[in-house]
Amino acid sequence: MQDLRYRLTVFAFDFAGSGQSDGDYVTLGYNEEDDLRVVIDHLMVTGFVSSIGLWGKSMGAVASLLRTARDRRVDACVLDSPFADFRSVVHDYCGEASALQWIPGTVVDFVLARVSAAVEERVGVDPRCMQPILMAPQCHCPAFFIAGDVDRVVRPQQVQSLHQAWGGESQLVIFPGGHNTDRPTHVVEQAARFMWESLQRAAEADALLCGAVDAFLARGLDAGGVEGSKP
Repeated sequence: MQDLRYRLTVFAFDFAGSGQSDGDYVTLGYNEEDDLRVVIDHLMVTGFVSSIGLWGKSMGAVASLLRTARDRRVDACVLDSPFADFRSVVHDYCGEASALQWIPGTVVDFVLARVSAAVEERVGVDPRCMQPILMAPQCHCPAFFIAGDVDRVVRPQQVQSLHQAWGGESQLVIFPGGHNTDRPTHVVEQAARFMWESLQRAAEADALLCGAVDAFLARGLDAGGVEGSKP
C-alpha cells in the first residue's frame, strides 16, 4: 500500500503470535524485534527500498525501539505508546485499578515473579527484564513519540521517559485519550509528515555519501591511470 500524499510505500505485517501469523504467544517485543529484522532483511533484498522507517504501537513500538538500537538501517521511527519498563507497567496498572489498589507493592512483585517464571518457562523470556528505557540511548535516528494523556495501560510518563532518553532527535505528542482511543487525525498527519521528512533527509544523506565515495574512487582511478602511463 502506498501513501500517495507522501509517496511512501507501507509494508504491514503481523508479529508471530498476533493477528494472522502463526504462533501461540507474544513476548512484549523481545522476539518480535527479530521479526522486524527479518522484514528489514527482506525489504533490502528487493532492491526497491531506500530509507526505512518503523511505525509501531504498544508492543510494536517496543519491538521497533529494540530493533533500532541494534540496526543502523532504521532511519526513522514513529513510536505510539511504548512502555519503558514492564514492571512499572504492572505496578501502575494495579495502582489504577480500584479492585487492586489495596494490594501492597511487595505482593504485586511476588505475584509478578510467579507469573514471570511461568512465562519464561514457556517462551524463554522473563517479562521483568523488558526495560526498553535501557536501550533508548543507543537509538540515534529521529523518533516521533505518541502518548494518550489518560492511558491506563502505558502511562504517558513512561513514553516521556523514553523520549528524554532517546539517543537522537525526538519529538513527543500527547493527545487527549487512552491506550486504545482512535488517534486524532492531526496527530497521525503530524507523525506521517515527520516520517516522510526524516526519510527524505536520510535518502539525501545517503545520496551525498554515495556521491562522495564515487568521486573519491574516480580520482583514485584517474591518478592510477596517469601514474601507469609513465615510463
